[in-house]
Amino acid sequence: MRDLRPASRRLAASCIASSLLATGAAVALTPSASASHSIRRPDGVSSRAGDAAGGAGGLQHHRPEAQARADSHLSRRAVVRIDEAKISRRYGACRVFSLSGCPFGRPAVTPNGHKGLLYAIVIDKTAGDSCGLGAVYFFNGTKLVGATGKLPPHAAVAFRSPVRAAGARRFIVRYALNRSKLSPCFEWGAAGGDPYTYSWNGRRMLLVAGKPPRPPLTLTP
Repeated sequence: MRDLRPASRRLAASCIASSLLATGAAVALTPSASASHSIRRPDGVSSRAGDAAGGAGGLQHHRPEAQARADSHLSRRAVVRIDEAKISRRYGACRVFSLSGCPFGRPAVTPNGHKGLLYAIVIDKTAGDSCGLGAVYFFNGTKLVGATGKLPPHAAVAFRSPVRAAGARRFIVRYALNRSKLSPCFEWGAAGGDPYTYSWNGRRMLLVAGKPPRPPLTLTP
């Protein structure tokens, strides 16, 4: 009898090749899994894999309008409390010198020009002795955008009502004025307050008016 094994091998090989070609065509016609289903980024935000190159699902830069929308559901009192809590954390809740938490003064509020509000939050004291005068922190809603410690003239603010609104996007801050550079801590601010004006440019607070006092008067360091 004739040996049929070579023919059987050729037939089997032909079937395998046909199967592989069909599988390859199916794979080629099937959309990539990474382009069609959602993935979860390390920050916990679900996004399309196709957006990773900076498409519509990519992260957007912060804008004042976006901050206004984010804070739109909050009352002014709620925003002030959130802002005060952020400042309080910077000073360790003022536990070193106060059992009731950081002492805050009366805040000032003004429109930010982008359908939102700017807040000037006053912390009256930053230490337990007479050398620990206050500071003012500026917020666009609940976002910190500046502080007197980082702005010229880099001095301590006055004791009473150190900040007020001066029109849209502007605040006037009064800095503690001393009779001389030799004034002891308990006399800081005894000569009144020196006003400086700050304006928000959509990203941060900037000094737009104010100049150092004439000697022998000095600002509090």
